[in-house]
Amino acid sequence: MLRLTPSGFINSLTEPQWGRLLREFQETHAVKLPSFLDSRLTRLAQEGLARFSFAPLDASPHYRWEVSSGPAGRQLMFLCTHPDFLDLLSRLSGYPRYMMCGGGIYRLITEKGHYIHWHDDGPWPEDWPVKIGVSLSVALNQELFEGGRFQIRRKNSTQIIREIPNVKAGDAILFRTSTEMEHCNTPMKGRAAKCAFVCQLRGCP
Repeated sequence: MLRLTPSGFINSLTEPQWGRLLREFQETHAVKLPSFLDSRLTRLAQEGLARFSFAPLDASPHYRWEVSSGPAGRQLMFLCTHPDFLDLLSRLSGYPRYMMCGGGIYRLITEKGHYIHWHDDGPWPEDWPVKIGVSLSVALNQELFEGGRFQIRRKNSTQIIREIPNVKAGDAILFRTSTEMEHCNTPMKGRAAKCAFVCQLRGCP
């Protein structure tokens, strides 16, 4: 089990479980982490979202969504800088050092024409020597939604390496980012919104 709690990060995977997770990440560049977010954190985040508004964000051609104005995203980003979690990312990806570079909570609503097209979590500055990273997406929706399935592939390829649905609150997807990889969400369907916390961590020199 891998779990983020109010007091820190818990890794209780056995050696065989860790070996399977590592092979899965190396082969598909993405893994599903059931119940990654502690139920208390999930509930607190959802309650916090209900108290704050969402503002539209469509500054990029790659996505159109709404972002939360509340503090829950910043609080979750802070927890994701726990040394044990950063160490897990290093062991999983093979790169020794990571730093938090951004994140927040977004919402996708079908009726508003929201989408997440193919992108690589850039921009990647020319003067930044490390062009790899790991991103985390944690479901926070309070009702099941249709569509919005995560997909990942190599750039300049139409072959989908992995597709993962993530509709249960607290479940997470951890995936590789780089200038050679890109990911998207499939189109949303139905009336229920998708709500998720995302953060991007990048390798640092």
